Amino acid sequence: MGALLIKVNRVSDRSALRQQMRLRRQQITFNEQQRISQQIAERVCSSALFQQSAHIAAYSANAGEIDPAPIVQAAWQLKKKVYLPVLQAGKKLCFVEYKQHDSLVVNQYQILEPVLTPEKMIAAEKLDLVLVPLVAFDQQGNRLGMGSGYYDSTFAFLQEITRPSKPYLLGLAYEWQCCASTFSEAWDVKLDAAVTENIVIPNKNSVLYI
Repeated sequence: MGALLIKVNRVSDRSALRQQMRLRRQQITFNEQQRISQQIAERVCSSALFQQSAHIAAYSANAGEIDPAPIVQAAWQLKKKVYLPVLQAGKKLCFVEYKQHDSLVVNQYQILEPVLTPEKMIAAEKLDLVLVPLVAFDQQGNRLGMGSGYYDSTFAFLQEITRPSKPYLLGLAYEWQCCASTFSEAWDVKLDAAVTENIVIPNKNSVLYI
């Protein structure tokens, strides 16, 4: 597969893994981030998953994360609706439609988000595809995020015995972010797949759809 499987010792090292991976991500140069983000965008935008998705949630890249901006641009060109997350109380996200030239504001984590406009919101259950940022992931579909739990709280409904067919949670990652384990907890919502500059890594319990 070629992915770098970074090994850590025990569940107690979950925070250490997060710190290690964040430090490495912060060392990514802007040019490298943009180059790899473009490679990932080409892979995503050529997929049936992207082509068949009408409502797509993205995010504002921060601290070296894979930048979904090329995917957003492609979605706009195809007249798809794009949404960005807005932080809410109770560790929840709401998704607000994002159009070209819309103003963005800085939230408490210094991340850009749309102005909360109720008539432009969509329920998380109605999204087709969600592009998910991450700090690390493993081959079982587990994702290590920044530690605030917003995505896990928002998409907890996907933990049902029979997982709904949508939204499809697609992690965008550098290949080196693939780890032997992320020390997942019961409340962690799994990705359906993660896509890197070289490969797509599906959750082994999910149907590959990209």
